[in-house]
Amino acid sequence: MIRDSVKSVLNKSLLIHLDWETYSEEDLTKVGAYRYAEHPSTDVLLGSYVIGRADRAKRWRPGDHYPFEKYHNRLGEDVFIVAWNSQFERLIWWQVMCDLYGWPKPPLEAFICAAAWARSTASSPGKLELAGQFFGQQFQKDMAGHRLMLQICKPATDAQQSKFLLRYHEDALHDWEHELIDIHGLKDATKRCHHTPEKLDRLHSYCDDDTLTEASICDILPVWRDAEITQFWANERINDRGVVVDDDFALAATTYADEEKAELRNQLIDITGDPGMTPRTFARFKKWALPRMSDDAIDICEFYDKGEKKITFDANARTKLLLACDYDDDFLSPEVHEAIEVLDLAGKSTVSKYDNICKRATGSYNDGRPRVHGLYMFAGAAQSGRLSSVGIQAHNLVRDVPGNAAEIIRDFKSGTDAQIRSHGSPIHVLGKLVRPTITGDPQDEFDLVWGDWAAFEARILPWLSLEKSAEDLLDRFRRDEDIYLKVASTILGRNITKADKFERQAYGKVPQLSLGFVGGVGALMAMARGYGVHFDPDDAANVVREWRKANPWAMAFANNLQEKAMLAIRRPGVGFSAGRITYVFEEDALDGLGALFAYLPSGRAICYPDPRIDAVKKPWGLTTCITARKGAWHPKKGEDDWPRVAVWRGLLAENATQATQADFLTHVLVEAEKPEWSIPIVAHTHDEIIAESKFPEEDAIRLKKLMETKPKWIPGIDALPLKAEIEHGYRYKVPFAA
Repeated sequence: MIRDSVKSVLNKSLLIHLDWETYSEEDLTKVGAYRYAEHPSTDVLLGSYVIGRADRAKRWRPGDHYPFEKYHNRLGEDVFIVAWNSQFERLIWWQVMCDLYGWPKPPLEAFICAAAWARSTASSPGKLELAGQFFGQQFQKDMAGHRLMLQICKPATDAQQSKFLLRYHEDALHDWEHELIDIHGLKDATKRCHHTPEKLDRLHSYCDDDTLTEASICDILPVWRDAEITQFWANERINDRGVVVDDDFALAATTYADEEKAELRNQLIDITGDPGMTPRTFARFKKWALPRMSDDAIDICEFYDKGEKKITFDANARTKLLLACDYDDDFLSPEVHEAIEVLDLAGKSTVSKYDNICKRATGSYNDGRPRVHGLYMFAGAAQSGRLSSVGIQAHNLVRDVPGNAAEIIRDFKSGTDAQIRSHGSPIHVLGKLVRPTITGDPQDEFDLVWGDWAAFEARILPWLSLEKSAEDLLDRFRRDEDIYLKVASTILGRNITKADKFERQAYGKVPQLSLGFVGGVGALMAMARGYGVHFDPDDAANVVREWRKANPWAMAFANNLQEKAMLAIRRPGVGFSAGRITYVFEEDALDGLGALFAYLPSGRAICYPDPRIDAVKKPWGLTTCITARKGAWHPKKGEDDWPRVAVWRGLLAENATQATQADFLTHVLVEAEKPEWSIPIVAHTHDEIIAESKFPEEDAIRLKKLMETKPKWIPGIDALPLKAEIEHGYRYKVPFAA
């Protein structure tokens, strides 16, 4: 394999695959790994580990000795602990195994996340059970054991506890139950009364299988480069650092949950015209939506339950439908598309973000300030390798923060209802205040500095293309011109100035951001809605036509990408370049599954697993394109075949652009830690960096310089024009000047 020559510390290291099974009175899914690990009730029931390439797992139970004594001094050097979502295993080791069982503490750099490795190099699903199926490995997740784990990881039911106490008073307990009381006391033993020896043994077999599944997947993954491992560790240190939050304001915001539900219900009623429609009336929604959907769209929602065909609009189906709309503007009609988005919002509401802040904030780590930790998942967007956000979902927060946010927040915390509503609908206002819930130090020891790469994707895409017709656009960026004014002026055929704010937004920013990946009218109108701009179809078609005429490089690059990717699949092992992207198809990769790799300017590769050139049905007939397995999807209920996605030319351009954007971000995350910069980054989005600073004016200058300093893999000083816009303040997105 071509990637086998890549430099990686893992090439000659010993890997120890580890998996814990834990118990706690906290709900991991609600509070996150940091709050979970620190809770006094959290304990490790058992663990399994595989050293090297063994085909059997070894076991640990409370009372056993520390099993890695032989390797401990080498951890982080040439021996690594590998775990699926290793952040959890690391925190449990540090918070539980060290405190309760006396284990020595390894460094953060001793832990490798198998899930991040698989996502980064092979576009894998994030869940272990799905990854085992995705890669077709011999060891796959035991779902019956998984259900047992979900029972044992939390306290026994009230009925189970009542029966246990009754038998206790009747002196009818088993020996193992008396031992449970001796170890934990009656109160905690009652909560653990379902931890029978038989169930724990069964759970340990499940844990063994998980560990072996993970090890078997790692055996077939492409090499994970040292650069990416270093970036993963840098992101984990940011997760550990966490962001300070205004938890008092977050708590006040949660009282508006019912009002938000009513708002979403009214939106659905407006879209569907059905006064009885709510996000929970699934039967009514199916009756309204299905006649308005194509056969291909309905197929996404179909599944079989005991041989009976059924329809679902669950989270998985909604995700697939919305992703399909990203690839094909006409996949859903505008009203169904909008209704699906509202259903999805109902499951990811604004108020739920504030609720997550309250549940996940903890002062136990670092400095005692209320912080939310673990915001970021490395390579969470597997197809591009971009970092994704978990918990409060920091990547999809509303950017439009009101200048008087501090005043509004004060009113929510201590004002009257009239004062709160004087700012507008509480739900609409709260949607704009999640960002400023992230703060500096309440005791005024530090503030925040944040930087934003201006028009980041709009600069990267033409630079990647190497198309001569893109040079005019890049030159305008180099001259620091307002590109959105130029775009709007070209489309409207008259001079647009900064005073023409609507025209700049509607005919400049929206087309430039939505049409670069050769999207059409649907892509333009979808993004326009997000910016509060509404086009009629004829006007939208004219905007698309004029933008493409002024930017011929975009379609030329997308066509070139598709042509070279197809050539690579037809000629395995040979590299074909389109602009700054090189495609190589390795037919033996991933244990024979095969993979198309797109090599980026940084040297990193993004992966399209099991690629094929297929005939794909479109409204105008069959057309030829690349298809590949899609890790973010998974088979429908009752089916085994892995879903495939059509990899259109626009998607190839989008993936390459966003992947390169991710490379810039992770480069800065690593550089910021070096002594010459020493910038304590606490949060980030795809194009933003947030740091804490005791001297914000000076650090603002330093952060700007860092963000505009090009990595070594960028050729030439002026090759790619970068611009970072920097602000600072106590609340995120509320600069001191505001």
